[in-house]
Amino acid sequence: MAFPSINGTITTTVFSGLETVQNVNLPSGIVAGEMLMIFGLVDRQRTLPTGLVSGGYLQVVFNFNDPEFFCYYKIASGSEGSTISLTYAAGCNATYATVRISNFDSGEFPETSTSSAGSSVNPNSNAITPSWGAADMLVFSFFSCLNTAAETISAQPSGYSVPYPTLGTGAVSYRAVSGASEDPGSFTISPSISWRACTVAVKGGAVLNLARNYGSTIYG
Repeated sequence: MAFPSINGTITTTVFSGLETVQNVNLPSGIVAGEMLMIFGLVDRQRTLPTGLVSGGYLQVVFNFNDPEFFCYYKIASGSEGSTISLTYAAGCNATYATVRISNFDSGEFPETSTSSAGSSVNPNSNAITPSWGAADMLVFSFFSCLNTAAETISAQPSGYSVPYPTLGTGAVSYRAVSGASEDPGSFTISPSISWRACTVAVKGGAVLNLARNYGSTIYG
């Protein structure tokens, strides 16, 4: 078994003008067979945008309480282009992180923790214990918050990557973990504000996942 790999860097896009149509940047250099993952961290919205399902993305988790968050993924065809256009029912502020992943297990789909919520300077996503048991995995901790894309993210959970981005309506951070579970620590943000958070894990493996259609998780 091997750890999943992030190819290139996480790409972020921030919208702060209550836009209804949001053209989200995708990572450059997308290769067919990679896993593409989109994290949406949305303020003042309670519906999913159109464009995800029609773009071939599958739901990992969606929390429709404000502040909203979602995580979707697909297996890349290599023809995705540089952006994906998402359309909301009403204008909103949002932050996105998109990532290319390789070396993931072809027999498992991404799994999610339960959602956590609070009002503080320390968003903290819940522990995750994937159904696949002990394994090499890539774990993402992320949160959304009630701010007009002006929240400052000054620190990530201990042992995790720098936050992506450092200013917005939320952020994503990741680390490689070997084990049966993972409990990320907290981010540090300012000012203190209401937030919701979650953890997503991708199992490592040597074979790229070429076709996988699974169920999803919705909180609310």
